[in-house]
Amino acid sequence: MKKYCCIDFEIQVKLPSTTAPNIRIIKYQSSHPLLKGLTKQFGFCITMGYDKYNILLPKMTISYCPYCGSKLKDFYGSDEYANEIEGETFVTSP
Repeated sequence: MKKYCCIDFEIQVKLPSTTAPNIRIIKYQSSHPLLKGLTKQFGFCITMGYDKYNILLPKMTISYCPYCGSKLKDFYGSDEYANEIEGETFVTSP
């Protein structure tokens, strides 16, 4: 069973992608240039819209839960939390 940092974050992550704002837990592939030297390959952001297969939307990157203040990279390290996966649900280059 997935455990989230708080109930408010869990609710926002589980909302349908058609709602706004959207909290996206992004799983990058190990070949992504932004990940050199990192062991955890996750990014976190809030978007005001959603376009399938496109992560290049206006977004606000977050490092801490906006509700309880937990450091997201310390809390979420399993693929099961990702609601965006590079190469499956989006691509970063054409």
